[in-house]
Amino acid sequence: MIANPPEVSSKELRESLGASKGAVSQAKRVLEQLGFVRRVSRRGESGDYFRITPGVWDEMMRRDLQSNRIFLRITERGPGLLGSDDPGARRSLEQMSEFYAYRDEELSSALKRWQEKRKV
Repeated sequence: MIANPPEVSSKELRESLGASKGAVSQAKRVLEQLGFVRRVSRRGESGDYFRITPGVWDEMMRRDLQSNRIFLRITERGPGLLGSDDPGARRSLEQMSEFYAYRDEELSSALKRWQEKRKV
């Protein structure tokens, strides 16, 4: 995030972090899969370089919201799948559903505010 130039090689990452080749390789793979970093090339140089993906923070919030909505749908179906009249279990599911519904509203609002703030 603070590299200058903004792209770094695996070797540069290993040296600056004092990390093993395997650790850097695994971290790069995870960060790429999450969309946090992307591979880039430098003109006239061989090898891959890595840099933060532009707009990654917006994408991270959208993914969090998407994940939350999956859990919300699951919790909304929960009482019908419970197969029990246990009031404690039913209340636990209701509270979980309420939590994810609340979180959905908050995350949606936060993403909108973040995007509006960035337009300034």
